[in-house]
Amino acid sequence: MEQLTNLLEVSYTNSEINSLIAATSENKSVYTRHFNQAEEFFLKLPALFTVPHFPVHHNILKKEPDSAYLNNLTFIISQLMEVVPEVFAGLTYWFDAEDIHRPVFFKLYRHESDLFLYLLKMDLTFRHAAHEVIEKGDNDTTPYYRARQLFLEAQLIPVTQVIQKAGGASGFVINQLISQTWIGERGRGYFVQGIWMDDDLSKFFSKLFVPPGVRIYPYYPYTCKYKTICRNVITLAPQFRAKGLDNFLKVIDFLSPHLTDIQNDLRESSFSDGLTHFRSLKPEVPGALCSEWKNVAVRVYLNEQGMREFIVED
Repeated sequence: MEQLTNLLEVSYTNSEINSLIAATSENKSVYTRHFNQAEEFFLKLPALFTVPHFPVHHNILKKEPDSAYLNNLTFIISQLMEVVPEVFAGLTYWFDAEDIHRPVFFKLYRHESDLFLYLLKMDLTFRHAAHEVIEKGDNDTTPYYRARQLFLEAQLIPVTQVIQKAGGASGFVINQLISQTWIGERGRGYFVQGIWMDDDLSKFFSKLFVPPGVRIYPYYPYTCKYKTICRNVITLAPQFRAKGLDNFLKVIDFLSPHLTDIQNDLRESSFSDGLTHFRSLKPEVPGALCSEWKNVAVRVYLNEQGMREFIVED
């Protein structure tokens, strides 16, 4: 999906949640990293946590959550601080009025003169295959459920500016390296669907830097988000989040002169390793930019419901 503006606006944060995170240790927790067959990333935790009812709808013009929402989110965070404290350590919460079931947490990293926003989104959407209902939801509220799987997404995003206000940052200006990911539409009437090349760009970027013979699907280390190149983070402890920033900058420098040609290729065809510019660029990739992925292994297995899942091992 296109990012229509290059500004990520921090409209609201909460001191109680931030204090709860700040008071928690960074001790390493015991959990495993997985993808489901829909390519969604999750942590399998050693203990269950519960997710109360949340409202299904929210007026996006209202930039602050109500007290019931905050109480429920604080309840969830307090549970997770006991199980996976390092996942949230050092982060700040912000409320996204357009996506209330995916609470956002962030931290700014500086590498020499470059700025990167670490953005973690925790996905509280109920999933029938992964979660157990305690109390059903209805048209207005989500189910109350328990889970051992914590779905989330973490990205490092290149930014050019931090917009400040009293008390902290009020927004981040994304370094949008990609001109447009919109391709067109298909279908007619109520069945019209938009077509974007974001997923194909993610495959192109990632497979370009993964060494030959190394299989890490469905993990894509470099993704197209917010009309830029992002680094997809799955090692979430504070000491590892920004560990690859030097390589990430080199990846951006390598790709930047070729982005127009890559986009033109993907407007004509879905990604394959037979694309003209992929075949010409692959031999030119410096070995050092590929070596960090050679020890990452993704193994497929069947879960308790007989569904395919993947575990990340490194």
